[in-house]
Amino acid sequence: LTCSGCDSKKGFRKRSLFKTFPQNLIINARRFELINWVPTKLNIPVEVSDEPLDLSQYRSLGIQAGEILLEDEPSPLDIEFQPNEAAVAMLLSMGFPEIRIKKALYATGNTDTDAALNWLLSHMDDPDIDATDISAPPGSGGNHCSHEDEAKIGQLIDMGIDRPKARKALLETDGDINRALDWVLSHPYDAEIEGYQVSSGSPAQLQGSSDIPALFQLHAIICHKGVSVHTGHYVAFVRKEVAQDEDSQWVLFNDEKVVQGGDIEEMKQFAYIYFFRKL
Repeated sequence: LTCSGCDSKKGFRKRSLFKTFPQNLIINARRFELINWVPTKLNIPVEVSDEPLDLSQYRSLGIQAGEILLEDEPSPLDIEFQPNEAAVAMLLSMGFPEIRIKKALYATGNTDTDAALNWLLSHMDDPDIDATDISAPPGSGGNHCSHEDEAKIGQLIDMGIDRPKARKALLETDGDINRALDWVLSHPYDAEIEGYQVSSGSPAQLQGSSDIPALFQLHAIICHKGVSVHTGHYVAFVRKEVAQDEDSQWVLFNDEKVVQGGDIEEMKQFAYIYFFRKL
């Protein structure tokens, strides 16, 4: 790896910290993963205690002495696209308009003339094919997301996911195909909106607290019941006060019933999503 700040190849360390701590911390255990391009459920046990967990050591203290704030790397959208001149000349000789050629090369990696030609033939009827925004995906009306990639969409389509949901999943997960697959599996009834796009509004005001100690206790878990990503259903266990008991109990929420959960140690090890609440 090369440091983006000094171009050194000696290695560097990167870590993520909390600027503020949320009231509710939700952790996805990533139980679903692509293995040899096959969606697979991972039954790997995770040790989680009922005792409060102190996350104070993970609070960010800002820039420290001796540290240098690096400039953000330019976004791909900020770099002007330079189409392959040889491919442009060849496709121009076939009678295609230049703006369409640039769009085709942008969408197919800017190296393969045949791939660009196939893209042109399959998108000739797009209403915005002659729009000047080269980076906009077909049918988007000029709105785009830099993480949307035709190759990744194609991979998700090959797994049986239709195009609108594949696009939305990639938009929701910053273009990470593994997370996109996980998103699709966890949002089976989500609306499939062709024109869906990430909001360009101002970011929401930062919420949370930087107070320490930052003690979090496991409050609920969601478990996937089934051996495959294609079968089974989800159940939830929530820590609640039951009747006159002084201590809270684990309660099972299933499709048909709500009952005391009893001993859920094994369920905690193989949960899909963990919900921690700040004390």
